[in-house]
Amino acid sequence: MEVLPNDHVGRHVFFLGTFDRPVFECLRLFAGNSPVLWDIGANIGYMSIEFLNLLPNAHVLAIEPLPDIFAILEQNLRKISANRALCLNCAVSDRSGTARMQRVSNNSGGSFISIDGDEITTVSGDTLLDIAPTPTVIKIDVEGHEAQVLQGLQSVLSNPALRAVVFEHHTQTTMAEDVRKPLHDAGFKIFRIWKNAFTWALCDAERQNGRAGYYPTADFAAVRNPAVPGIKVLR
Repeated sequence: MEVLPNDHVGRHVFFLGTFDRPVFECLRLFAGNSPVLWDIGANIGYMSIEFLNLLPNAHVLAIEPLPDIFAILEQNLRKISANRALCLNCAVSDRSGTARMQRVSNNSGGSFISIDGDEITTVSGDTLLDIAPTPTVIKIDVEGHEAQVLQGLQSVLSNPALRAVVFEHHTQTTMAEDVRKPLHDAGFKIFRIWKNAFTWALCDAERQNGRAGYYPTADFAAVRNPAVPGIKVLR
């Protein structure tokens, strides 16, 4: 895959060959027998590429709002499987329209919706059901726009075919209510991903303490049923 070696995601992939491995493994293990990933905030496509490579019958909808990063994403996924991947140059939000995105130097994945920056197109997530199959798993990495994304995905979240939503959410204490509520209302239980140098596990997001030997990440998994082979849950 093509990467930007001076960019945060690109550096990790270039030097380590991987990025946010626990997030990918969580998506893979919850994906089910007919896996469909909606990769919201796909950047250059690492998660989507791994998903397509390791799950031969998988399909992906990869969404990235920045045009130059989207061009790399589209090229990368075309090389892997043009007929199993659909790329969209937009941001998912609670409504369709336009917004602005502030770039972060040397970290395109850290770009965020703001009052300044590049003008981008936004779409309500539920409208994507018109062009893509219902997801079995969703990855959300949108730098603080999680609540708006979830608000626009109400029909998708209520579909029992969706098994897990894995998302980044920077919180030191209680999860934001506008992030927690739509997931709980749709029947999901929320876990935080904890990890160490060797492995990772899920821990109830309501708990402030995990278990000795693990530390909390900024990544969470909202799941309907955590009893999936390969998933470790900290008690």
